[in-house]
Amino acid sequence: LLPRASTFAVMTSDAFFSTFRPSPRFDVAFIDGLHTFEQTYRDVINTFSHLRSGVILIDDTVPIDEYSAIPDQEASYRARDEAGLEGRPWHGDVWRVVMLLDRHHPELEWRTIIDEGNPQTLVWRRRRASIVTAASNEEIALVTQPTYTDEFAHGVPNYFHPTSESAALADCISSLRD
Repeated sequence: LLPRASTFAVMTSDAFFSTFRPSPRFDVAFIDGLHTFEQTYRDVINTFSHLRSGVILIDDTVPIDEYSAIPDQEASYRARDEAGLEGRPWHGDVWRVVMLLDRHHPELEWRTIIDEGNPQTLVWRRRRASIVTAASNEEIALVTQPTYTDEFAHGVPNYFHPTSESAALADCISSLRD
């Protein structure tokens, strides 16, 4: 059940953001959609243009294996079947968003929650008034080069700032109070 002043929009996120004027603002956003790096990154940038001083929670940022990291869902399922693996976990290449945050967004802070269920990354501005601008096409292209195995060969990379849910929330709240 949604709170009284809530609205529900059935459309793509690109269409949703194209209907917004600059004035609508919100405090918290949950991004979970196509499981692709490009769309998720666009959603992050669009969200920050309407986010007051709040946070974004990005779903599916840590694939469980190379098969769940394949951006195309059907290709992921086929590869998993061919490898003789059961189940249908699929995260796509959303993990590349965190890599791009690390490489291009010093104005942002994040923690990746890895202790409960499906890993998610909590993202917020380091300073309230900081502007979040999109990376260049060249910077975006660079993060599409490493493979899942390149990045996750030794577990969740340190630049993901992997932590518990309680520690992530404590860091975020502390930062937002400053």
